[in-house]
Amino acid sequence: MTDHETWWKGSDARNDLLAFGFFLVLSLALRTQAFPASVVDWDESLYFLIAKDLRAGFMPYETVFEHKPVGVFLIFALFQTLLGDRIVAMRVATIVAVAISAFLVKAITDLLASRTVGEVSAAPDSSGRSGPIGRLAPGLVAGSLFAVYSTTNWGLAANTEHFFTPLVCGAFLIVVRLILDMGTEWGGRGPERRGDRSALPVIGVGLLMGVALQVKYLVVWETILLGLAILALEGLRGTASPWRAISGRSLARTLLYGGAVVAPTALVVAVFWSRGMWETWLNSNITANIAYGKLAGIAPTLWADAMIGQAASQSVLWVAALLTPIYVLRGRGPNPLRAVVLLLFLWWVAGLIGAASTRLFFPHYFLQPLPAACILSAWLVLVILPRALSWPARGGTLRLARWGLIALVFAQAIGLAGEALWKGTRAIDARLRGGAPWPNDEPARVGEAIRHDIQAGDEIYVVDYHLILYHL
Repeated sequence: MTDHETWWKGSDARNDLLAFGFFLVLSLALRTQAFPASVVDWDESLYFLIAKDLRAGFMPYETVFEHKPVGVFLIFALFQTLLGDRIVAMRVATIVAVAISAFLVKAITDLLASRTVGEVSAAPDSSGRSGPIGRLAPGLVAGSLFAVYSTTNWGLAANTEHFFTPLVCGAFLIVVRLILDMGTEWGGRGPERRGDRSALPVIGVGLLMGVALQVKYLVVWETILLGLAILALEGLRGTASPWRAISGRSLARTLLYGGAVVAPTALVVAVFWSRGMWETWLNSNITANIAYGKLAGIAPTLWADAMIGQAASQSVLWVAALLTPIYVLRGRGPNPLRAVVLLLFLWWVAGLIGAASTRLFFPHYFLQPLPAACILSAWLVLVILPRALSWPARGGTLRLARWGLIALVFAQAIGLAGEALWKGTRAIDARLRGGAPWPNDEPARVGEAIRHDIQAGDEIYVVDYHLILYHL
């Protein structure tokens, strides 16, 4: 086994630890620019204040209104407990969440790459040796792409997308392993695996998605997709023909998944009910979201503009994702690997549907399909493309195109990373020199002015402005 293959197999705990450490450092470096900021986005201020009140003994929605589920408040409260009631707590929480997501993106990508035909990252060159592309672990590239692109689309803020993504990635990793680890031909009697007899993986997937739903309800589309994958698991594995994939056993497994999905929400409702705050939960989570959804009408031009804008800003990721169905359609018969590729493509589509379903098209909504796009891009560019362009009919033009596309992927990501690092350096330098902690950090200056003017016992009211002032 070569060095880069040990990263793929994931059997070496030391390599896994090093990989996670790398993503943690990368996420920290890319997000250094946000550390001196008193506020990056309006929403994060609400989460911060609700978490602060939660630690003071209040229930969510009791002191500050919000129409998000309770998950993000609990995460913020956890990091406030560890780091204190400071802005840095939510910055660190975001860094950790992004690092975990990047690590799981790496794990899915490496698993997919290792199961691709030949279990090599690139076809041998004319001398029969693996080229330099083969020494680049696709998972490291995919995770790095995720960490970099997660800073775009208002991604520097501590938005909910950062906190449900590790849960969703973990759920997809389990399902991908269920499909690939047990895949045999139709009618084959592959070795019996413990995971094939155990309900624990299915329960785990359900609980992960159930908790993710308690961070943001828009992951319902991914939840449905994973439910369908679990229902048709035998068909995806290739151990049953498509028309026999759904059976009593698969229905029971899917019901088990559904029960696990519902469990976290049921627990939250039970807690509010026991506190006599059932109506508060209902109004904040159901009634308010229905009213919020009615604020935006159906505007095809707005939808088209949002999608075109995303495709332009992440052109390589979108092109790679849109090309992956070709890999699925070119084969015949059941194949677990193609089933996984199809599942990942549908994950990307589900993320886009989630981002568009509110019809408001805030940029940070489009962080939702990012993990699947990064996985498919790294796999296509570093695994499939070199093999396709290294067939006997290859020539100088094809080789140039291969390296050109790979350079394009890296150039875009490196450019974004360089910009993030430069802004972080400038922000830290300004803070060390005693200047503005953040370019045009007006809330910090307003908060400082208020502290000089108010006396003990005075009350302030923030109207149509950053609510972080209540903390500052």
